[in-house]
Amino acid sequence: MNSLVFNTTANELRAGVYGYNQSTEALQLLQLNTDGELLIAGDFSLSGDITIANSVLTVFVEGNLFTANVQELEGVTSTGIALAATDISQMRTSTMFVDNTDDNPITVTLQLSPDGTTYFNDPNYTNVVVDANSSQIIAVGIFAQYAQLEYDPGALATFSVYFNAQA
Repeated sequence: MNSLVFNTTANELRAGVYGYNQSTEALQLLQLNTDGELLIAGDFSLSGDITIANSVLTVFVEGNLFTANVQELEGVTSTGIALAATDISQMRTSTMFVDNTDDNPITVTLQLSPDGTTYFNDPNYTNVVVDANSSQIIAVGIFAQYAQLEYDPGALATFSVYFNAQA
């Protein structure tokens, strides 16, 4: 008798989902957590083409490095560099924030470098005017090894430059 067709006990109709274990060359029962999600323990890697059947994939990765730095500039009257030669080579994403707390506007330019010596102006953030008593967000969108912010106060200025990045 075919128990899958004629069995009327729901608990006996359960089916497991198996995956092939390359180490043991055997099928192995995959486990789910209490929410019905695939339980993955330990390190794992994916290779080749991967197809996602649903429209949402959520991956939680622990241990992301976050770094922050700030440079406060008071009574500045001449052109200079804030957060000079900041190493961004290991950062996945990084942003500079300019907070102008003075009554005079300032002009800033994001500069990027492959070697920490020669700097190039980022065309997306060259000569950006930060109005009096306002702020500006500058997202580093071009891959480089170093970043810094050149500033020109034009007149007496007080402002802060913040750097936040995540590896």
